[in-house]
Amino acid sequence: MILCGYTGFAQLKDQTWNKTQFPNGGRETQFMKVIDKKLYVVCNDGIWSSESGTERWSNILPGGIVSTFIKHKNNYYIGLWTGGIYKSTDMRTWSEPDSLLRAAVYKIVPDGDDVYVCTGKGLYKWNGVKLKWEMEKINNDNIHSQRITDLGVTNKKLVAFACDQLFSRDKGSTGKWEKMEFKYNFCVSDVLEVSNKLYFSTTGDGIYTINPESKNAQKKADNKNPHVQKIKLINNKIVDLYHKGIYEDGFPEFRVGDDYVTDIIEHENKIYISSAKEGIYTIPVTQARNKELTVLTVRPNPSSGQISYCIKNPMGSEYEINIVDISGRLILNKRVTPSEHEDFCDGNYSGIKA
Repeated sequence: MILCGYTGFAQLKDQTWNKTQFPNGGRETQFMKVIDKKLYVVCNDGIWSSESGTERWSNILPGGIVSTFIKHKNNYYIGLWTGGIYKSTDMRTWSEPDSLLRAAVYKIVPDGDDVYVCTGKGLYKWNGVKLKWEMEKINNDNIHSQRITDLGVTNKKLVAFACDQLFSRDKGSTGKWEKMEFKYNFCVSDVLEVSNKLYFSTTGDGIYTINPESKNAQKKADNKNPHVQKIKLINNKIVDLYHKGIYEDGFPEFRVGDDYVTDIIEHENKIYISSAKEGIYTIPVTQARNKELTVLTVRPNPSSGQISYCIKNPMGSEYEINIVDISGRLILNKRVTPSEHEDFCDGNYSGIKA
């Protein structure tokens, strides 16, 4: 059986993304955060941090079930996929302020003095007098039993995102959450606030926007890719992250061709991308421009018979292609020189034994 994959350095306009010394060692990165001017990476074996201006990484919190991580009012908070929220003042000693909240935690979201938690059983808000998480009264009738996956905050409104419905409430109000005039069939994957305007990405219908005064959502006009994983603000541009690339608003060819990209973030005048298993890469902000990465695809993949391959977006260089099977046996070795910007395809290669 042949199982092919594409790895290596991602290039944008003659600029190579530099691989950091992050000790990936097979661990999977999930997302990144910048807190107190320090970069944190949440992985399947806990939270790692990098000292400013250095390549020294340390595992500051072992454990692989962290779903969300913030700092609010001198306290660090983490939420767990398996349920539970923990708080610390120094990232060393952690306590559970309310052990009764055991639903899966998706996001912890601050709003002024308040802290909200999005969970698989609804939206909760911290009650500092009673010292407990209290459920917000949202009339969520979707099929996922009141699951709230994210919360958007503007200067006028709060917007709660269920899996197929939206709910809003005026800022500072304790009244009822109202269902917005919008319904969709895909889950919300990420929420971004820019200049009091909310952008949210979905797992199958692209990106939508919500203005503070509006009661419904509008689909983003230049929405070309429906399956959006995350949406971020990088170098003052909105960047959409997909499994197969990263696109900058206004520059549709800004792409990193890594099928396992998990996050993108800006920190200390650099852009960092994390991949699920290949570590963390970086380039200076000033060098991140619009050039699509050269990508090798092999079809069918996996295969036990004939295969063919294509080089997409070649840069006019000579390429050495090595295709190996899952045991490491060399199946194909060939040098090709395709024309720049013209996809180069070849095959079929047969006689491959399983």
